[in-house]
Amino acid sequence: MTSSAAPTALVNDQYKKLDALCDIWAIAADAFGDNLALIDPHGSTESQLSYRQLQDALEAFAVGLQALGVKLGDRVALFSDNSPRWFIADQGSMLAGGVDVVRSSQADPQELAYILQNSGSTVLLVEDMKTLKAIAKFLPETDIKWVGLLSDEAPDSTASLPTYSYHDIVKAGESQSLTKVNRDPSQLATLLYTSGTTGKPKGVMLTHGNLMSQINSFPPIIQPHLGDMGLSILPTWHSFGRTVDYFLLSQGCTQVYTSIRYIKADLQKYHPQYMASVPRLWESLYEGIQKQFRSQPESKQKLINFFFTKSETYVKARRIVKGLSIEHLSPSLPTKLMALAKMMVLTPIHLLGDKMVYGKVRDALGGEFKFSLSGGGALAQHLETFFETVGVQLLVG
Repeated sequence: MTSSAAPTALVNDQYKKLDALCDIWAIAADAFGDNLALIDPHGSTESQLSYRQLQDALEAFAVGLQALGVKLGDRVALFSDNSPRWFIADQGSMLAGGVDVVRSSQADPQELAYILQNSGSTVLLVEDMKTLKAIAKFLPETDIKWVGLLSDEAPDSTASLPTYSYHDIVKAGESQSLTKVNRDPSQLATLLYTSGTTGKPKGVMLTHGNLMSQINSFPPIIQPHLGDMGLSILPTWHSFGRTVDYFLLSQGCTQVYTSIRYIKADLQKYHPQYMASVPRLWESLYEGIQKQFRSQPESKQKLINFFFTKSETYVKARRIVKGLSIEHLSPSLPTKLMALAKMMVLTPIHLLGDKMVYGKVRDALGGEFKFSLSGGGALAQHLETFFETVGVQLLVG
């Protein structure tokens, strides 16, 4: 794995000319070649794919879909969770001309059945036989023509609909080449369904132009390097996490699929530079750190509290000086001067706290974060201040 700067200016200029998200990966394969794109350490077998291998895999899958009848605009339901094959199915569906309709394989079967009907999906891709069996009884009420598994399991020969394994789909297109699909940015790329907690699930329509605008708007804020690590923990049907994953991969980063169960170990093993998540995860990490603090001797707890109290004052003063304080959107000159004076007085204490406490917190989080991102809801102010204090830049998206 290399850590040199990626030719991001070149690829980003090329991305701006694209009409469809799925056309990114051929450019990325040329630019990043044998660098690792995806790592799945927790699947049934650990898998790794380079950028070139990823492009070959999603193109082979797209050709297979076309061979099995997928055409421009067809709805392809994708009920699965994070894995390299999810990404291949997602982008392969778009490359074939389809509109993928995504939801978790763990969602309620009746909810999945409603999504199939509401979206007008004609093809169903599922994570495994377990997912298929959970919704099989609803399929006669839908427009589904055939089913594909993302697993290597043998399809049920007695199924009411034609059912193919992942390798069957790829094999179906072996004697064909990809048929180029003419798109424009206004064409639908994906349907994201809400969880249904406030009534029937609602399909959010995202075009290729919607997704590409996100990819093209990130670079002024975040400039990853080739080989930087990103932990992917948000569900694949989560728009914020999905967008960040697309962006990091477009920049030559290596994406590691993790979960709540493995997050702490993966932070230590992979030392990520980036991770996008929701406020609840950052709160969970915060609570875990606080629990470690409370396990220390009383004298050490007092010292930790002393440093955090002083550093919080330092951080809030620094925000005012830099014009980043939401409590002081237009600070007066005296307010700025007072904040600067506080910074100068508290800088030695903050630096000592960083050496004795905050650095160890960063190490527990992998030690190499450049940026972390939180989205999908409001982040509590005390969490934002805590992570800023310990030196983890947490951007609220």
